[in-house]
Amino acid sequence: MTQFQVSPHVLWSLGGLYAILVVASAWVMMLRWRAPEKDRTELVQRIRSWWLIVSIFTLVIIMSRNVSVAFFAFVSFLALKEYLSIVPTRRADRRVLFWAYLSIPVQYYWVAQAWYGMFIIFIPVYVFLLLPMRMVIVGETKEFLRAAGTLHWGIMTMVFGISHIAYLLVLPEANNPSAGAAGLVLFLVFLTEFNDVAQYGWGKMLGRKKIIPKVSPNKTWEGFLGGMVTTT
Repeated sequence: MTQFQVSPHVLWSLGGLYAILVVASAWVMMLRWRAPEKDRTELVQRIRSWWLIVSIFTLVIIMSRNVSVAFFAFVSFLALKEYLSIVPTRRADRRVLFWAYLSIPVQYYWVAQAWYGMFIIFIPVYVFLLLPMRMVIVGETKEFLRAAGTLHWGIMTMVFGISHIAYLLVLPEANNPSAGAAGLVLFLVFLTEFNDVAQYGWGKMLGRKKIIPKVSPNKTWEGFLGGMVTTT
C-alpha cells in the first residue's frame, strides 16, 4: 500500500485547525455559562461536526493511500444511500439499484489505479447507458424518464462528484510540492467548511432577506454573499 508522506505544511495546518476548534469549544462553553437560557444547539452541532470532520480527515491522511480512497468510496455509498432514501423510486427499479451501488467500487478502483481516462468516462458514459438499459429490460414504462433522470443525477453528484476528491490523492506530488496530495484535499475540505461557517456567521449578524425559505429557511442573501466574499 502507498503510504502518504505527510508534509509539515499539512501537519501545521491540522494543528491550527485543532487550535481553532479548542478555542471555539471554549467560547461556546463560556456563552452557555453566561447565558444558559439561550438556545445554542445549532452552534454546538456545527462545532461537533467540525471536530468529527477534522478528526476523521486526520486519520485518513496518516494511513495508506488505498485506505483513504476506500474511505471516500464509503462516503459515496452513504451519500447515495441517503439520496435514494429521500427521492421516490419505482418498485420495479429495486434490481437496477444494485448496479447503481456496484458502480461505486468500480469507480473508486479507477481512482486507486490512477486511470484518469476510465475514471472520467465510466459513470457519465458506461453507467449512464447501463442503467436505462436495465430499466428497459425490467419492462416498466411508467415514469421511465423521471426514474432514469433521478438515478443519473444521484450517481453524478454522490459518486462521480465525490470521487474527484479521492482522485486528488493520487495526483503526482509534483502538482503540489509544498503540501502534496493530502494538502490538496485539506485545502478543498477546509474552504468548504469555512464557507459554511462564514455564511452562518454573516447570516446571524446581518441576515434579513431569505433566499429560498421553503428549501433552507435560515439561508439569507447577506449570509451567502458574506460567506462567498470571506472565503474568496
